[in-house]
Amino acid sequence: MRLLLLIIFSSQFLPTLVFGDSDGQESTGRFAAQGNSEGQFWLGYLYEEGDGIPQEYSDAVEQWRVSAEEGQVKAQCNLGLAYRLGIAISKNKTKALKWWRLAAKQGDAKAQHNLGNMYAQGDGVSKSDSEAFKWYSMAARQGIGRSQHRLGLIYRNGIGVIRDDRLALMWWNIAASQGLEVSRKAQINTEARMSRIDIDETHLMASRCIQSNYKSCC
Repeated sequence: MRLLLLIIFSSQFLPTLVFGDSDGQESTGRFAAQGNSEGQFWLGYLYEEGDGIPQEYSDAVEQWRVSAEEGQVKAQCNLGLAYRLGIAISKNKTKALKWWRLAAKQGDAKAQHNLGNMYAQGDGVSKSDSEAFKWYSMAARQGIGRSQHRLGLIYRNGIGVIRDDRLALMWWNIAASQGLEVSRKAQINTEARMSRIDIDETHLMASRCIQSNYKSCC
């Protein structure tokens, strides 16, 4: 496994990972040279992967920087991660926050999750339970399993919200359905303390939430 992925997946933050074929390498380079932000993002991806060109993380980050400044949301998310983890660039939490906020406001779910982490921990920003809840909620309703798990913890412990074991279990059910083992364990432990009626109700709540495309999750 590549060093960059090892760094990323050992962290709590989420990147915008992209996978594709290399058939468009020539056109990608041409579009990047013409200042096309999408082409610059994909050229950064090729540098990150070493896909048809020498692998060079610093060049990947530079392409993402140029693309991000043009408003390309995936580049903004990845540039935020590079600044937060110090990938081929000096760590800078303020700049990480800046780029993740820009991406999150454009609707990028992984950037929203990452903002939730920073506010939950006071990491480079003043700790705010309400801001953490807001960003985790946005990401969770776009299907980000880690954010769904975090919402479960927030409701279970009453962090900035009224404690609600049923909502906690609902979000853990949803996250567990995506394969999160930590959510499955939380689900089992919580159900052991609940009545059969409440357990059945939370399963119905989770099903309704998913079927409504996360529009009815209460």
